[in-house]
Amino acid sequence: MPLYFFNAREGSAFTPDATGVELDGLPAARKLAVRALTEHAENILPDDGDHKDMAIEVTDEAGTPLFEASLKFRLTLD
Repeated sequence: MPLYFFNAREGSAFTPDATGVELDGLPAARKLAVRALTEHAENILPDDGDHKDMAIEVTDEAGTPLFEASLKFRLTLD
């Protein structure tokens, strides 16, 4: 099975994935990236300010970027 790496970005902070995850293919990697991103957002929003930009970049074993899942949260008060 292919090994995928899920590198996280929150604002200007970047956290590389040094371990990776073996998955059955790219559709499974996409599903995991979206789930991880939304779970992370649930844990930090909205208690951590009124805006947040988050992303997960998924790469292969060679470090080649395959895709990025991103989330922009904005709380606008009237």
